[in-house]
Order: sequence, then C-alpha cells, then structure tokens
Amino acid sequence: LAFMVCWWIGEVCPAVVVALLGIVMFATFKVVTMAVAFSGLSNSTEIFLIFAFMMSLALTKTGLGKRIAFNVIKRSNPSYKMTLFMMLFAGLILGPFIPSGTARVILLGSIGLFLLPVFGQSTEKNSNIGRGFFTGLGAVGMNTADPFITGGAQTVLLVGLLAKANINLTYGGWFINIIPLVLIVMVAYWLIIY
Repeated sequence: LAFMVCWWIGEVCPAVVVALLGIVMFATFKVVTMAVAFSGLSNSTEIFLIFAFMMSLALTKTGLGKRIAFNVIKRSNPSYKMTLFMMLFAGLILGPFIPSGTARVILLGSIGLFLLPVFGQSTEKNSNIGRGFFTGLGAVGMNTADPFITGGAQTVLLVGLLAKANINLTYGGWFINIIPLVLIVMVAYWLIIY
C-alpha cells in the first residue's frame, strides 16, 4: 500500500497502472486472495463507470461534443439571457452523449470563453456576464449529471446499491423519475443567475 501511495503521489506512472499494479501485488504477496483482489473489476457498477468515462473521452477527443454544443448555442438569439439559457440547457442536452458532468462543464467552459467577446467582454476582464456563464456551468455540472445513470460516480453507485436491494432501474426509468426535478432546478438556476 505504501508503494502504491508513493508511486501515485510521485506520478511515476499513470494512476491506472498504479492501481492495477497494486491489485496484482496484493494477490501475488497473498495479502488477499485473487478473487478478492479482482472483485472490484467484476462488479457491473465499476465496469459501467469505466465505459461511461471512456465514452465521454471519445466524444471529447473527436470533437463531436463540441460540435453538438456549438449547434445548440448558435440557435439562441445573441442576447445574454437566451445564451445563458442555452448554455445551461446544453449541458442537459449533452448528457446522453457525454455522461460525465465534469467533461460537459469543461466543454461548455471552452465555448463560454469563445462567447465572451460576443458580449464585448474579454477573458482578462471580470464581468458579470462571465460570472454568470461560469456560475451557471458549475450548476450545470452538478445538476445535469443526475438524470443519467452514467452521469457520475454517485449515481452509478446508488443504482448499484439499489440493484443489491432488488430495486432494478433502467436508464430510461431513472431518467423519467429524475428529469422533472432537474428541469425545475435548471429554470431556477437560469432565473437566479440572470
């Protein structure tokens, strides 16, 4: 464990390699049995999370997410109120394509930086428009992850715990149950931030 912590803090190699090396070392030195060491990789919740992050990374690397976000935002009038609205709801619209709330905030944040000059602002100037965009993006990151099972580790974990209690939720079932509350909160964010 000390070896893993030192390698992780020292960034000797990627964290994934350190984690897998630690699992192999635990099994090799008989700290735990092989079944226990690799049990985390056999749980559907962890596998689901790994693939959700891989999908998010693929969409970000290919630029598809950025193109989707630009198309959503260009449909708004060039008014601050409508652009803020579209920025907030672009995070929700991108949810099925980019499951990670953090990845959506990073993507929309880069778009927000491009939009500042449209309103006569610059990245060096502290403006209420910039504060509004980026406060909204923080809210988007928290709120828009919830309606998607793949939206964050907490949601995947919760669905996994519910499955252990024989309460099985589908992706669509989870979305339908959560989306009304998310929409109410999104409108409230929009009105408050504006």
